[in-house]
Amino acid sequence: TVLIAVSDLERLPLKPDSVIELPHDREVELRLPELLVPRNSAPRAFLEAKGVRFGYPGAGELIKDLNLRAEAGEVIGITGPNGSGKTTALKLLTGLLRPRRGKVLLNGSRPSPPRSLYMPQNPDPILTERTVWGELEPLVAAKLIASPDAELKAELERTPIGHLGAGSRRVLAAYLLAARRPSVLALDEPTAGLDRRNARLIGSLVREAASQGSVVLVSSHDESFVESVSDRVFRVEGGRLVEL
Repeated sequence: TVLIAVSDLERLPLKPDSVIELPHDREVELRLPELLVPRNSAPRAFLEAKGVRFGYPGAGELIKDLNLRAEAGEVIGITGPNGSGKTTALKLLTGLLRPRRGKVLLNGSRPSPPRSLYMPQNPDPILTERTVWGELEPLVAAKLIASPDAELKAELERTPIGHLGAGSRRVLAAYLLAARRPSVLALDEPTAGLDRRNARLIGSLVREAASQGSVVLVSSHDESFVESVSDRVFRVEGGRLVEL
């Protein structure tokens, strides 16, 4: 007997003999305030990678010739098989890794936080407060997100992060990064394990971040999602980005 747990049955590459659907109210539904549009327009960002090469110690060269130019408001999708270097490419493009050769420049200088922000495949380390309101309060104070009404604020105050399902935690982490309006926002496998509702929320956050002037990088095995949100799509092949 084989038991398989999935969020989206249509992604299952076989037809099961029977299906058990669990009720949807097992997970706290996450409601979040609206992201605010910046009053002052920041300089339009452009991200450029030229001849970037990188390898991990003892593992040879994984990235052999990475080249990319992306403008503010663009969504760049990156796909490829496991081990091809998608995560490494995102970390190079956001400044978390330094190239062995070549350059990555954001408006002419090396990218680094808070100008470039990266959400890892496991976004839980981004969530450091006990409650959802604890995460949002600094953003409200900085006028980056709308101040919630009394009812929503009370709900956020009494919702511990630990009571959120994995999908809602992933959405919340992406929301927190997008709200900070980085010049570059990189999301690594943002829809992994998500149901359709949460995947749509991630898609909305991607488009909102781009509309506010971020260069958004989305790396994922979910090619249909990548194609639906991206202006351009690249595949990592042989240590290079190949535009599809």
